[in-house]
Amino acid sequence: MEIAYSFDYEDVIDAEKAYDLFWSGAITDKKNFQCPSPGCSAQLTCANIDKPRYAMKKRPYFTTKDKHNCDYVEKCEKSVGVGAEDVGRRAGYIDSQVDTFLFERPKRKAQGNGSKTDLEDKDREIKKRKYFEQDNKPARNGEYNTIKPLVSKFEICKAEEQLDKHYLNIAGYKIPYSQMFVNIDGLDLSTICKYDRIYFGEATVFKVPKKNNDFVVRFAEKIIGERKAYFPTIYIADSIIQKHCWRHVWGNMLNELADSRERTIFYIYSKPKINGKEQEYVNLQITNLNHLDYRIIEDYN
Repeated sequence: MEIAYSFDYEDVIDAEKAYDLFWSGAITDKKNFQCPSPGCSAQLTCANIDKPRYAMKKRPYFTTKDKHNCDYVEKCEKSVGVGAEDVGRRAGYIDSQVDTFLFERPKRKAQGNGSKTDLEDKDREIKKRKYFEQDNKPARNGEYNTIKPLVSKFEICKAEEQLDKHYLNIAGYKIPYSQMFVNIDGLDLSTICKYDRIYFGEATVFKVPKKNNDFVVRFAEKIIGERKAYFPTIYIADSIIQKHCWRHVWGNMLNELADSRERTIFYIYSKPKINGKEQEYVNLQITNLNHLDYRIIEDYN
């Protein structure tokens, strides 16, 4: 299935949203999901949400140990002609053409201290409301707090030559994916947008000498400045890592990349800026690891 009810988030969400919420800290258990039908209590697991993209053989999806064939699944299969694994994507819940990038941290909903029956009734009422909303309201835009799902969608749209037909909503402004994602290779600093964009390019991770918990991401291609060309960098201080809910995971991943020196594509929501007294380097500042993602280049071949 493509959608499920999240007990942690108290909403019906798709698998990409679950992935986003897991990496944002609002979801902590990949097994804490249920069929979105008000009359079905089938427990679901969101496979792959705890893995970085390069380690996945398929994108995140909801699955169950037992055969699941409730009335809701049958209804969706008949109405849209798709298999159970796609139920929800085209069932009126999520509009895939426009995505919204959020900056506030998503909150994990507290289940409260009521009895098990009271909590089950509460979740059933929420699912019932969401279930009937799909018939009375337009499909919702996908809303994400990390750039990870956005990068995945960029890759898909690029392969399908659809970058101009899909949009990202940021603070009320709708920007096509073709303009939101900017390749660093050969970029001219005089032409960059004054607003943050998602910049990407091949890069290598290095540990900072005498600061083993700090890292530098150094891009392989140059950005063209007025006086010279620069190899841009991202400085990831340990203080930034420690602020993230998955600090240990991020720390381990960066250490592995620094040790292996694997060829990697890095994505960052930021803006290149010349720094130093003599304007000697260009840096893309990062304040939140939700604005950073990477993919091992082997995945592209």
